[in-house]
Amino acid sequence: MPSCACTEHSTLTEGKSVVIYKTSSKKHRQDVIKRMRDANVFPKYAKYLCTICADHYGDTLPPAEKKTKINDSDSVVEDIRKGKFSKNDLCEIAKALGESVQSDVFNDSIAVSQMYKDVKYMKSFNVTDYFFNRNSIIAHFLMSAASVTASDSMKKFVVLVNAVDCLYKARNLALITPLAFSCNVLTYCLTGSKTACLLNQNISPAGGYTSVKTWMEDNSLASSMSLSTSCNDVITYFDNNQVIGRNWRVNYNYKCKSSVVTTVLHIIPDVSSNLQRQVHLSPFQWLYCNIDPSDTYNKINDFLKCQSKEFNMIRNEFLIKRIQQVFHEQFCQNGTLMDDIDLLSSSDQCSSSLKKDISNDPYNFVVHNHQQQPKVSLGEPLPMNPCSYESVEDVLSIIFEKMSSGSDRKWTILGCDGLPYNLGMRIIDKSPSLQNIILLPGLGHYEINMVRCVFKILWSVVIEDLVKMLGFNSPRALSCIQRCSDHHKAWQVFTILLFGTMDELMIPYVRQCHHLRTSPSLKSFYEFLSDAKDPNFTFLAEITFSFLLPLYFFRCGVRRNNHRYLLCGKSVFSDLFYITNMINYQEIEYRDIKTRVSAPSEIYNFIKQFESYSVSGHPSKGEGGDFILEAWNRKIKRMLPPGLPSVNDWIRVCKNIEHLDEVLLHISDFCTVHFESYMLHSLLIQMVVELETVSFF
Repeated sequence: MPSCACTEHSTLTEGKSVVIYKTSSKKHRQDVIKRMRDANVFPKYAKYLCTICADHYGDTLPPAEKKTKINDSDSVVEDIRKGKFSKNDLCEIAKALGESVQSDVFNDSIAVSQMYKDVKYMKSFNVTDYFFNRNSIIAHFLMSAASVTASDSMKKFVVLVNAVDCLYKARNLALITPLAFSCNVLTYCLTGSKTACLLNQNISPAGGYTSVKTWMEDNSLASSMSLSTSCNDVITYFDNNQVIGRNWRVNYNYKCKSSVVTTVLHIIPDVSSNLQRQVHLSPFQWLYCNIDPSDTYNKINDFLKCQSKEFNMIRNEFLIKRIQQVFHEQFCQNGTLMDDIDLLSSSDQCSSSLKKDISNDPYNFVVHNHQQQPKVSLGEPLPMNPCSYESVEDVLSIIFEKMSSGSDRKWTILGCDGLPYNLGMRIIDKSPSLQNIILLPGLGHYEINMVRCVFKILWSVVIEDLVKMLGFNSPRALSCIQRCSDHHKAWQVFTILLFGTMDELMIPYVRQCHHLRTSPSLKSFYEFLSDAKDPNFTFLAEITFSFLLPLYFFRCGVRRNNHRYLLCGKSVFSDLFYITNMINYQEIEYRDIKTRVSAPSEIYNFIKQFESYSVSGHPSKGEGGDFILEAWNRKIKRMLPPGLPSVNDWIRVCKNIEHLDEVLLHISDFCTVHFESYMLHSLLIQMVVELETVSFF
């Protein structure tokens, strides 16, 4: 027979007759049973209870608190804000909210998972739009919990998007989201680490190594690197790009393995120009056929004379301003004329002063002729190295065929480094099929060899002592500077040499003017130089004002796209190529001048108008097309997989480089902090991977 399970049954029913019912029976009130169980007088899983115990505890135990009705949403929200709910109740509410959106989160994650495959969407990805398009309940909860409003900075929304992505990934482990995936692609491209991709996959919906490789493969197959037929005039630069394979062992008769391709870059300086569609302007008509050598000689001679006069005018304009500047820098202290250099006694002060001076824009005294940012497009790489007659001829033929096919271009302009330029010009002279090509030398490599020429002449005279003063004391450091291994450092040394020597040559003259109470002038300065008796002083004046200044003017002309400075500086400086026996650049200078003096006015003006290009749009950051291509080559190398790349690897990266570059620029505009954290994480991963390859004994 069933018995009552109440713990106080014997006490409450002493000497009384009882009737027992099941707890599920309608004879008992369920709220009384619940109160008895909450008061621990009736076991949780007991099934039988007598009427006497039920009536007793129904009268003595307090009723349970009435819960707020959920259908009154305004009062519920207000009670939550005022903290009227207990923590357990809030947990139940949060749990209920989570259960109500879990299916929506999963369905939304399915829709989001395909977004990363759309390259156009990745380039135009907007953090706030993406965030507010996700589940509104989660979005509002995260914004309120993080105290973020719709008007807050983009960086905060990047963090919120990352939180939403991680929540979605917890619901759908196969999820890949656009922001996390784009960062993972860039991480792989910059580090080349498969481990980095795998670790990013574990901590965020970034996809793994296979996803990254598949994305790059798919986009490389879908990308078309053919130049648009709607483009009119195009200037194409080509250069070799190579990766040297590493060898960890010593082998007999071993030859270093390398992977070399020729990268191609198309520059469209002016979309409205259509000179290359006009047959009569083809170089076949005016450069390679029916050329009178004596007429060419006379034109070149006149050109050099004109540039010499132009240089003298520019030099006079420059020196007048510089003399006035040095003159006004002088001041009298204790009866002695001094300037700031005389007051700088410690090397630290000199170093800080030098850094401050170099950080200023040194080219703004030249009028710039940059019209607009040029359109730049990377072409498909060619599996050859343009260092021989056969390979250069193949490169020229392939590029010209691609440039003319599918368009109305009758001729084109190509640019390259010094060696391919000379080889190419010799080939074109003998190949009528290639005589619709105008070949231009790269200004960046031209400047590199000009600086090397200066260092070769003046190393033992003055530059060696100068670089030792600047801290390059070891034999290896001196050798690197002498060979100009780093062009940026070599140019800084050259700038210090030029302005330091030039100002020191002017100081005796301007102080003499102060003593005589006369105003400085260019004519009297030239007379002062001609009257100098010290041969060292005369030599430094001659080398500074006749050869160092032309190189500086050439750099100014390139930076500001000013053909007046560029041409006169290059023409006057070219004498040093013959002094130092630089045969290649002797030929380059001759052929370049020949092209300019022989060209019709339309072609000559077009070349002068687009000597250099400012990809960034800054008026003082123009550079030759060869250096623009060098920058692309560095990007391509960073995004190659580890090891020796195959031709397919080169093509895949070249086809994706513009997409990746745009994605990188777009992401860095609004999530710099997020991307930097990814880069720091990737660098740490790369360090771990490198340590794994080290054997410890």
